[in-house]
Amino acid sequence: MGDQKASDTGRDGSTDLDTDLPEEEDTSIPEDTDEPELPNTVHLDAGPIVGVPTAAGAIAFLGLPFAAPPVGALRFRPPEPPSPWTDSLIADTFAPACIQFDADTDQVRGEEDCLYLNVWQPPKPTSEPMPVLVFIHGGGNVIGSAVEETAEGIILYDGAEIAVQEEALVVTLQYRLNAFGYLADPSLDTDIKSGNYGPRDQVAALEWVQRNIAAFGGDPQRVLLFGESGGAADVCALLATPSSAGLFQRAAIMSGGCGGYARAEMLEMGSVVVEALGCDTASDRAACLRSADAAQIVEAVNQPSTANGLITAWAGPTIDGEFLPQSPAVAIAFGQHHRVPLMIGTTADETASPLFGIRFTLTAAQYEANVRAFFPSSADQVLERYPVTDFATPRDALVAVTTDAQFTCPSLLITALAAEWGPVFHYIYAHAYDGDFTGVFSPSVYGAAHGFELPLLFQTLDTYDGYTPSDEESALSQEMGALWAGFAADGAPSDATAWPPYDATRQTLELSTSSQVVEDYRGEQCRFWLGL
Repeated sequence: MGDQKASDTGRDGSTDLDTDLPEEEDTSIPEDTDEPELPNTVHLDAGPIVGVPTAAGAIAFLGLPFAAPPVGALRFRPPEPPSPWTDSLIADTFAPACIQFDADTDQVRGEEDCLYLNVWQPPKPTSEPMPVLVFIHGGGNVIGSAVEETAEGIILYDGAEIAVQEEALVVTLQYRLNAFGYLADPSLDTDIKSGNYGPRDQVAALEWVQRNIAAFGGDPQRVLLFGESGGAADVCALLATPSSAGLFQRAAIMSGGCGGYARAEMLEMGSVVVEALGCDTASDRAACLRSADAAQIVEAVNQPSTANGLITAWAGPTIDGEFLPQSPAVAIAFGQHHRVPLMIGTTADETASPLFGIRFTLTAAQYEANVRAFFPSSADQVLERYPVTDFATPRDALVAVTTDAQFTCPSLLITALAAEWGPVFHYIYAHAYDGDFTGVFSPSVYGAAHGFELPLLFQTLDTYDGYTPSDEESALSQEMGALWAGFAADGAPSDATAWPPYDATRQTLELSTSSQVVEDYRGEQCRFWLGL
């Protein structure tokens, strides 16, 4: 919580906060004093908090506990309510990331005590309760955090600009990852089936929003739940989770799927962890798992999430017949999901992102070899549909194949299924950056890659070192913020660009510096994949 929990990115003061609070060990104010209440005080159901102003003009409330620390006896259990407090807590510091393996440093980072969320509030109250945007971060459910920091020291999911520009509340949350969030083992099956702790954390955060967001001036009946990548898969799973009913009124699935993992897969992963920790021979296996070294648990199952354009993430929402009764895709197909207005979309060049590891030096022979490895029973058909000669480079060909197969076409299929039950708005983010970040990264060469829309949506592109957005990019950023906030407010995007709901005409909003509505986006390619 606040001054008691500092993340790797927040301890150096790089939280973009503008506050004159004195530096002292105890910033709490006992309730029984006669001192006046501090500005920006909000009274939560668990106790009072004090927000701090940001450079963007918003009021930030950082590191708010929505659940008890899931450590010790609470490891591998559903989230419990946080302990209440009586003194005002200064919410000026991000909480740590949830424990995970950092491939860049080849080390474990983060902490188990990580179930915190952040709220950004406009500087002035509005006459009516404000819409609420709740974001679930990506990372394949094995890495990532709500305080993800770029190489330039920018908090990627900083909600200050959206809050100020759109007069909305922005919430970002954390949830248990990798084995801590998804491990299943028979020894842990007590009151509930083991596993799905991460999704249960997300439900607990949404319940917190319902109980507390009105205290910030928010409308608990106008909550948009949106997530990107692994966070988008979580949003789709929560559409099919009975325990999330009524906790959000709109949802946006950004570059993520709707499949879910079989419980057998998570049980297999659990057995790997159990054996690696030596708990398979323990007299009390559950106690052994709960007392094991946290870093060793992370290292027990350490696999890359992507390779050569293919997703290989090994953890996520699990179809256990209880928390998640069936595949989210199946639930949507039969209308057995929460029928809220939906926004669904992807980026045009998802797997061009360096995260997916497709080399610029890829040869035509390597392209064919990858296709044959990925699609052994239909490689000839895929190569005929995507001949390397149709593309500028073999890399572009593999990006097109893996983007269509894993992102674009599954997204359009879910859109079509959901459109049978309620309004759905489909988009494609198609903008390639106009420039590069000084000395750090050259995003312009990757096109509209996975996650590249996030700096524009969160309106933080102008804060990246050495990058000056063009006027057109700034306008696109404002357009996207208005669309997402408008969707939160009304359940239908409102902007200068007309965006009709998806129906038999298959209309998609192509987001770029000259946004336009297109019909039957990638239709020929997607009908090919559907046929396979």
